[in-house]
Amino acid sequence: MAWTWSAPQRGTVAGAVAVMNGHRVLNSAIHRAAVTLGRGDAARGLSIGFAAFLTIAGAAAPNLSSTAMTAILFMTGASLVLFAAFPPSGSLLDSATTSPEATDAAPPIAPQRTAAVCLQELLITHSAASTSATDRIAFARLTAHMSHELRTPLNAILGFSEMMSNEVFGPLGSSCYATYARDIHASGISLLKSAEDALAITSLLTATEHQHRTLLTHASTAARDALQFHTTAFAANGISTCCTVDEDTEILADPQAVRQLLINLMSDATARATTGAHIAIVSRTVGCELEIGITVTGPMATAQSASESFSMLLARTLAELCGAKLATDGQNTTARFTRAAQNDFFGRSH
Repeated sequence: MAWTWSAPQRGTVAGAVAVMNGHRVLNSAIHRAAVTLGRGDAARGLSIGFAAFLTIAGAAAPNLSSTAMTAILFMTGASLVLFAAFPPSGSLLDSATTSPEATDAAPPIAPQRTAAVCLQELLITHSAASTSATDRIAFARLTAHMSHELRTPLNAILGFSEMMSNEVFGPLGSSCYATYARDIHASGISLLKSAEDALAITSLLTATEHQHRTLLTHASTAARDALQFHTTAFAANGISTCCTVDEDTEILADPQAVRQLLINLMSDATARATTGAHIAIVSRTVGCELEIGITVTGPMATAQSASESFSMLLARTLAELCGAKLATDGQNTTARFTRAAQNDFFGRSH
């Protein structure tokens, strides 16, 4: 059922609305007067006005009757109550802004942002960016320091274990000791590889976009370093190797990341090969890219997919971080890098 209003009810509501509007007009006038008197501060202006009124009332009190004084004080108190009951937000300006006519005439204007707020946001953004860059640098230094602290004792472990396994200063007294020394050396090599993997990944994560675009790596140097790292494992497993990577080709990638990528690919190939196998590292230019392939021929120790090993997982992570692409079919693994447009002519001695 629809709501209906009788004539007396409409008159009562209209009267109440008129009273409310009158109160708002009076409140707005008092507020403007207080702001003007207090030079922008309404509370200060109200205090000054009230003090002035009390001073005048005190001076005129002897000449006024008690009825007149009562009326004046009542009107003053009522004005203060109205001022407190109706805040300045209910002024005529707000009513005009929120009226249907004003809403239909023009959309509300969004408040303009001051220059101070914009400047503050710019400072906050710059501070956040600087903090992020500082954190990356500090994290890279910490990781490099930790890697150094790991490699220092590892050098002693690897050196002494290799001397013991080769019996440089004479026989160890038991064949078990030689086996233990070789196991210690192999464990040290594995730990050294893990430390260098962590350092390479951290270096890629903390590098800037400019560093990713400008770092150059000699593909042949990275391939030879990776072969050198696995020399002991190749000899122990009876695996032969060869490297035919182009000597003059440079790729756009971090040298340490490329080295660790190839080391992990060779670790995976070594785990799949067995005695008598052959591992070849070759390169091929395809347009603006260079493919470095690792091929295992001969007897295989396992038929597992190369993607199932942890070394291959690390290789994929390094490839993704340095912008390379990996492809494998079990025996052949190919890493594709972006080739440098031309060699650094001015950086070479002629």
